[in-house]
Amino acid sequence: MNKPNIHMFSLYNEFYFYDVNTNAIVKIPQEIYANFDEYYEKEETKKQNIKDGVKVAFDGKPTPITAINCPQANRNLNLYLLPGHMNLSEYDAQLNFAQTATMALTSLKSLPGAFNDLIDKTCRVYDIEFVFIDLNPGLSSINQNLFLISDAFIIPTNPDTFSLMAIKSLSAILPRWVKWKEQNIDSFSDSAYPLPNTTPKFIGEIAQRFNIRNGKATSPYRDKITELTDLTKQLLVPVFAQNNMLFEEQKYVDAGIDDSYCLEEIKDFQGLSPKSHDSNVPVYELEDSELRASGAALQGMKENRRFFYELYEKIANEIKIILG
Repeated sequence: MNKPNIHMFSLYNEFYFYDVNTNAIVKIPQEIYANFDEYYEKEETKKQNIKDGVKVAFDGKPTPITAINCPQANRNLNLYLLPGHMNLSEYDAQLNFAQTATMALTSLKSLPGAFNDLIDKTCRVYDIEFVFIDLNPGLSSINQNLFLISDAFIIPTNPDTFSLMAIKSLSAILPRWVKWKEQNIDSFSDSAYPLPNTTPKFIGEIAQRFNIRNGKATSPYRDKITELTDLTKQLLVPVFAQNNMLFEEQKYVDAGIDDSYCLEEIKDFQGLSPKSHDSNVPVYELEDSELRASGAALQGMKENRRFFYELYEKIANEIKIILG
């Protein structure tokens, strides 16, 4: 099978696969998690996860990494999940040593490229075009590694002080990670699983989880969103530009991303959120019968459903264009 045109980028806390033929960005539907315990207990599926997928590399075994079987979303058979594992952090110390030791052992030199190899091989099996890596808000070696094997990244924000603090932290941490890769990538070129020679580039930020009134974010959310946008433009973007972490300007123009680098502002799902969880589908995939409402309430929910569908479709198109 020919290697598909794979794009990977960081979003926010699980692992996502996305086929370019489906024109929407979605969080993994809840039905995949409905039988969580069963998945990790059944003999045929319990080792089909990211931790067991790279286990041979972290155990120093001569067996090569192989693709794993990925579950699919019921309503989107082009959407696959590479399941995580509660104990994945056990590998963080080994990976940290492999990425920081001046003279790493031959077996350790393969660790920084192990996750990339697993993802790449799994993509080949399913002919995957886009890979979404949803990182938790931490600075672990695993997060560093998953960030550095990505082609691009998006920074999600909430309109609060913690996001402002995080933006300032990322302006120092992310370029430092990129510089480490530039300075050390040759050291891993002859390993069993070399690091990909790519530099993650900033697509933009997404403001989310706020209430609106008259079509606009309410105060003080509006003020915080403005602060986040200003900080992104004045601090993040110049630092990213200095470290080759931006696309060419024309790419942003073609994708319709302006100089605020804000892809979209996503309001709170409100009444659609519990119905989405109950039906195990994204808010914009809810069917009329799943809205469980009538009259004006039903009409309002249908309008909200259409709003979110168009919103996520817009973001998906922006990403496809900038990565195209």
